[in-house]
Amino acid sequence: MQTTADGAARSAVTSTELCRSALEVYDAVQAAAAHYDDPDLGLAISCHLSRIRLASRLGAARWAVDADVANEARRLIASAPAGASLAVLVDWLDAFPVAFLALLNRRVPQVMPTPGGRRAWDRVSLR
Repeated sequence: MQTTADGAARSAVTSTELCRSALEVYDAVQAAAAHYDDPDLGLAISCHLSRIRLASRLGAARWAVDADVANEARRLIASAPAGASLAVLVDWLDAFPVAFLALLNRRVPQVMPTPGGRRAWDRVSLR
């Protein structure tokens, strides 16, 4: 007989699944915006760099994502514009990777340590 905890662990959304979905949607929006690109806009370069950031997360160890975080990630993925103007597409292509990767960042507590800690990292000043 399977316990409830085992069932919940198996049905949890993983980081890899979310990253794969995000990458597929990002590629679709980038393809929709490709005909707008010109050398002054530099969309291909910024999209390439953002895509590398998203794809690199696929190589990370898989972890179960909290249900609230998974729902927010799905909401971000679903926010992809379809048939939108150049400005909307470019804004989404620029903002989505940053928001998505920040949402899946498991290291947030280490980035802004609480002051007064005993570890060396906690004593680093935030200049």
